[in-house]
Amino acid sequence: MPEEVSYKSELTVKIIGKIIEKEPMKTVGKKNTDMTTIVVEEVEGKYPNVFQIQLFKERAYSADKMFEVGDVVRVRGEVGGKKWKKDKDHIYHFTSITGWSIKPADQAESTPSNNTQKEEVPEEKQSKIEEEDDLPF
Repeated sequence: MPEEVSYKSELTVKIIGKIIEKEPMKTVGKKNTDMTTIVVEEVEGKYPNVFQIQLFKERAYSADKMFEVGDVVRVRGEVGGKKWKKDKDHIYHFTSITGWSIKPADQAESTPSNNTQKEEVPEEKQSKIEEEDDLPF
């Protein structure tokens, strides 16, 4: 009997960079989830990357109240993707980064005493951000 293949991927990221854009916090979706989007540019490198990061619930509140454009931050999160079919001729693919935590970049990372780092899995990861609400992006 053939072995069952799993197609589940988990792509986690750690981004350290400067906030170059920050949207005001807003409420989205059927469940009125708080959300904000920040754009972070890598601080180092000849050709720095720029990342758009979505933050939900408590993380959105933290980003909205604690950080400003120009602050250097450390963001941990997850890369996700969606397929959206507008009509039979237009199919779009979106990749997004959802932030799990955001901290000042100069704040020391905490490491558990048993030397195994355990990432806090936020509530919205389990519910897939309220099933991504009804937004096509």
